[in-house]
Amino acid sequence: MEAREILGIWWTPEDTHRTVSGTLKISVSGEVNLELNGSFDEVAVAQTMPSRARIFGATRDGQEVTLTDCICRHLHGNAYLSQTFFATTTFLGAHLAEADEVFDSVEIHLEHLREWVLSTGLRWAAPPQLVPGDVGPVVWVETPASETAKRVGVGRYGISRDYSMEQEAGQRSLTEDVYFAVTLEVPADLHKLTEVAIGPLRDLVTFGLDRPVGYKSITLTAPSKTGLIQGQPQQVDIELVRNFSQPLSDEGSSNPGTALFLLSDHAGGFQAILDGWFAAIEKAAPSLNILIGIEYGPPTYYDNRLILLLQAAEAYHRASFPDRAVHPVSLKNAKAALTSGPPEIQDWLGAKLRHATEPSLRARLSDLLRRAGPHLRPLIGKRAPLAFRLSRFRNLFSHHGAAPEAPDGPELYELAQKLHWAMKLNLLHDLGFTPTDVSGLVARNQNFQHLVSQLGGS
Repeated sequence: MEAREILGIWWTPEDTHRTVSGTLKISVSGEVNLELNGSFDEVAVAQTMPSRARIFGATRDGQEVTLTDCICRHLHGNAYLSQTFFATTTFLGAHLAEADEVFDSVEIHLEHLREWVLSTGLRWAAPPQLVPGDVGPVVWVETPASETAKRVGVGRYGISRDYSMEQEAGQRSLTEDVYFAVTLEVPADLHKLTEVAIGPLRDLVTFGLDRPVGYKSITLTAPSKTGLIQGQPQQVDIELVRNFSQPLSDEGSSNPGTALFLLSDHAGGFQAILDGWFAAIEKAAPSLNILIGIEYGPPTYYDNRLILLLQAAEAYHRASFPDRAVHPVSLKNAKAALTSGPPEIQDWLGAKLRHATEPSLRARLSDLLRRAGPHLRPLIGKRAPLAFRLSRFRNLFSHHGAAPEAPDGPELYELAQKLHWAMKLNLLHDLGFTPTDVSGLVARNQNFQHLVSQLGGS
């Protein structure tokens, strides 16, 4: 996301006549602070540092701005005050009352999306007779009939190419951009839009490229906000700025050799990938939140990383194997304990034995390692020893702390890498990749092959 400083005048809906000049500062992470050259309030009131539900503004070039859920962070001066507000959400391009905050489309521009869709990203020299306005957004891939789209209330998920014209020193050129374009059947609030588009689509590309992906920009349209564009009434573009979990900006290209998969790798295309991704979210959202969250904010220490991965694996297994049978002896023993206990402790005993008939963590891990397929074998070796070591680690760190016999740094790294790859391959199966597909993906993946040479079979 681009860092910016925007000069303007600002006011509150409660007092539209009291305007204050100030600077809106937007960081690369999407954090927004409004530094006012004065205050919205008299001195006595301002010193209480009141929050503001909504602040409106107008920039020097006439752009309308809306800030919501604003917290007063700083107050400077005595007779002459200056205030700084932190804005939770910022809309650039319109003044939005609370009732206006429903949207019917969104364009999501992501870092490295071009690499995932294998778009060139090149700039082409344009012939002299080509003039600005001859080209524009072109829908490239869309899923108008997707079952996922219908289920979550989206009219269309699409990937669009956008060509813009530039002219410098007599030379005209075309620049290509690629972005997700999503339209909703029924306008929805920002929470819903984030749930069905803004969050899942970025997470999908992060998972596919196996690296954190940041937002470049997010543009919304609202049914209530229209304007005249070239003499025709059209919805105005509203840029959304919010302090999302944003990795450090990385202008370098993504290496295709380290990507888990690209859009072209799936025989079913964009629609099949989307259907599989949303099905995985509906099935095991808490697990996916951990796995993708590790990409955006990796833990500093591998013991923390491994604990999180084990938590994600157990949650994912519960969702994927809800009817997983336990050993018959465990069921027999639990029933025998309940029937033999005194009546007055039946409730207490039942609560203690509630989880006694569930699969052990070791059994759950064995299932996931098996489901990952034979392609994981060069990295992990035999499944049973690895499942035992992982479950032993979890028990040691969860119940006894870092005991002397607990794994050290190199072993923690090894266990975390092997479990992480097991989870990745399970998710590839969820997306509908065939065993042959998965075999080809891991064979070409430079990170996986490096780990096989470094840790394989140990």
